[in-house]
Amino acid sequence: MRGASYVRPALLSLLIFTVITGLVYPLVVTGIAQVVFPSPANGSLVVQDGTVVGSALIGQPLDAPGYFRGRPSATDPFPHNAAASSASDLSPTSPALVEAVHAHVAALHAAEPGNSAPVPRSTRCALVDYTEGRSLGFLGEPRVNVLALNLPLDGR
Repeated sequence: MRGASYVRPALLSLLIFTVITGLVYPLVVTGIAQVVFPSPANGSLVVQDGTVVGSALIGQPLDAPGYFRGRPSATDPFPHNAAASSASDLSPTSPALVEAVHAHVAALHAAEPGNSAPVPRSTRCALVDYTEGRSLGFLGEPRVNVLALNLPLDGR
């Protein structure tokens, strides 16, 4: 009967840690994020005329002619899936990456048949105006916010 004396404390510990790690901690972290970083905590949504048009942090699939397109997406089951956002882990010498980039370029040529550039691009906007610097001034590389770059194209 000695083993039965361990069951009650074990179940009580399970209940306490489930409440702490499953409810209290997530609520505290979410509350702090809402106060300290409200925009990123809510998906960095970009609203135009009362309508959400995209996210400043998550890529959006753009395939209409005349728009700038983001880098190829490695998410499943569809491109730029925010719920499965991650890197592809493919090296520059990976045959799968080379094939994906060739398919992406072919899709760009198909969308804009008159554009004969090696990688089709538009020259209507200054990329410099939409280039964001390194995070905290030293992390990562400068990057272009493709959503912000494309929004002025809607008001042509």
